[in-house]
Amino acid sequence: MLKKLAKYGNSTTLVIDKAILEILNMNESSIVKLTTDGKSLIITPVEQNDQGKVNYDNLEAMQMAKEALIKKMPKAPNTIDSEIASKMQKEFSQVFQKHNAVFIKFSHEISQTKEFQEELALITEKFDPVKQCDEYLKECRLLKLRFCPELADMQNEIDEIHKKYGSSFPTVI
Repeated sequence: MLKKLAKYGNSTTLVIDKAILEILNMNESSIVKLTTDGKSLIITPVEQNDQGKVNYDNLEAMQMAKEALIKKMPKAPNTIDSEIASKMQKEFSQVFQKHNAVFIKFSHEISQTKEFQEELALITEKFDPVKQCDEYLKECRLLKLRFCPELADMQNEIDEIHKKYGSSFPTVI
């Protein structure tokens, strides 16, 4: 089946026929997940629990929470000049290089364990990553530090850089 995209305000829409929606057990108010392999757009219905909350997998939940946190940040005028931003970036890079081994250990080993993933899933069930992004990310941070206390030094150094330059934008590791 070929379809033509249509203009709708500043957006572009794709009209999905009723028959296809029925096959996928969807309707006009369904929530969908959009993914791509670089060539194709994949539209997948998202299941909701009894309370209407979207069920995210752990990786999706973390990404959604980070995006929600960024959207919540006040839109400040460009108060950080390029020289300060460059200094901050350099200091962040130094912290990440200094703690690279710990970050890799956490990312590739600890965060992949069954125990970590199960506890992360419990946080995702307890907090909506979009509507409660602050609480969700705080609990995730505590979980990460419980499973990998070595990350605390890295996080503290990142927090110090933010304080030093008066930045209110959090860095979530």
